[in-house]
Amino acid sequence: MPNSLHPLIARARRRMKRRRALIAAAVVAFSATGLAFGLASRGPGGPPPQTSGAPSGRSRHAAAERIRQRLAAEAARQLAHEKAAARAQMAAAQAQMAALRAEMRARERAAERK
Repeated sequence: MPNSLHPLIARARRRMKRRRALIAAAVVAFSATGLAFGLASRGPGGPPPQTSGAPSGRSRHAAAERIRQRLAAEAARQLAHEKAAARAQMAAAQAQMAALRAEMRARERAAERK
């Protein structure tokens, strides 16, 4: 790789690290906000008491099934989000590499003209 590209690659890596840090900070902020709102919506006494006594076996099974379905749906959404983020990151990297190649070709042509 030509020496002229090293500063460009270093700058691209710095931008990538900065972008990743900002994304991580945003994820932490959104998670903390969601947790705070979730805890605040429960009220000061925690979850409401059960009025009809202990749940029956069927209702426990149904509740467990609903929780399992929600967790599976959330996992699927998270996976789709991570895949989309990876695709976007790959597309950005490919565009950056294409720009670097074009710049390298332009510099080579300019050097040939001299």
